[in-house]
Amino acid sequence: MPTRPTTPEQKQDAKRLEALFQEWLKATGDRTGARPTQESVAAAIGISQSALSQRLRGKMAMSRDFATAIAKLIGCEVPDFSPTLAAEIAGLAEGLKSTDPDEFAQVRRVDVSVSAGHGALVVEEYSKSALTFRRSFLQEIGVTPSSAVIVTVKGRSMEPTIRDGAVLLVSTSAKTVINGEVYAFRGDGQLYVKRLHRQSDASLLAISDNPDREAYPDMHIAAYDQDFEIIGRALWMGARL
Repeated sequence: MPTRPTTPEQKQDAKRLEALFQEWLKATGDRTGARPTQESVAAAIGISQSALSQRLRGKMAMSRDFATAIAKLIGCEVPDFSPTLAAEIAGLAEGLKSTDPDEFAQVRRVDVSVSAGHGALVVEEYSKSALTFRRSFLQEIGVTPSSAVIVTVKGRSMEPTIRDGAVLLVSTSAKTVINGEVYAFRGDGQLYVKRLHRQSDASLLAISDNPDREAYPDMHIAAYDQDFEIIGRALWMGARL
């Protein structure tokens, strides 16, 4: 059976993993005097050298099991190279805490990116593979399955809190601004994720967590701006926000 082509998102995951893998190889070689080989690494995680190579080059998609195994081996965390797989692993773990199917809820994931930078153009929105959560967990963080949606973040303006490529669980029913909380919002036909603060004149200030204010300046949003819409408050990114 031919291998399904990897997506741009999966290729980016592979690129991040390859960089971490090479750093680990060098550090291990400097420490021990001999670098591990791809063959020895592949054997350690129970796959072939060819399969490892294809995953590192972005030619083959990574599975949750592979991501967990290689992260453990090279001493990193899955979110360091694949925020999407990390969210899937966390979502699956939440579901597996109970064997009662009524405890599970599917949260839809949509192919719309929110920018933690200078804005990602809004493109076609359609459902991707859903993530599974315990209903009690969703209730605990204050969101219902029908009002929850998973979106992808692009850009570095919210680092170190939210990494480029992270997936966020957003409550579309939570649109009232609580100062300092993280929201996904639309402005000038683009989508963003920032911390919002209400000002005394009813305007909003959108602030990035990245301290580089030259690259990521604050955004002033006028009161009653017709090109502005709050999508919802971000509540989870593999951990509560």
